[in-house]
Amino acid sequence: MYATDDKFDFSGTRAFDQANNYQTVSSLTVPMKDHDGRVIGVLQLINAIDLQTKTIVPFTQYMQLVAESLASQAAVSLQTSSC
Repeated sequence: MYATDDKFDFSGTRAFDQANNYQTVSSLTVPMKDHDGRVIGVLQLINAIDLQTKTIVPFTQYMQLVAESLASQAAVSLQTSSC
């Protein structure tokens, strides 16, 4: 099941899911920003899992904060390795 909102294009997600026999239910995408605030990449997480029920759930605010922290660290690492 994919959202039908005209603001977003889910054709890439559908194609990935079909090619890999997968079903994307929840996703979280956060920018990787450099020290000047420019976006230098993105971190995308797909299908959060509830550890107790083993079901796919929406990403929580806490998960988003953790992902943003990881994206920040990844941006620093990316910048450091390209210098």
